[in-house]
Amino acid sequence: MDTLYFVLYANQVPTHIKMGNLQQAWDATLHAEKFVLHSTNPRKIDVTHYQIQVAEALGDLKSSTLID
Repeated sequence: MDTLYFVLYANQVPTHIKMGNLQQAWDATLHAEKFVLHSTNPRKIDVTHYQIQVAEALGDLKSSTLID
């Protein structure tokens, strides 16, 4: 079930970015991250990638380099 919710929220990120809803995109990354149970989970890379995309869309390149 965790995978289902992860995919649901992760797929919202690029959609919100394209629509200019950057706060909702960021919120979706936070929701998706809740379903990544371990930092060694390969999905953690996906979450980090989405967070970087949102930070870049916000023009906050400094934050995109600080994301863990």
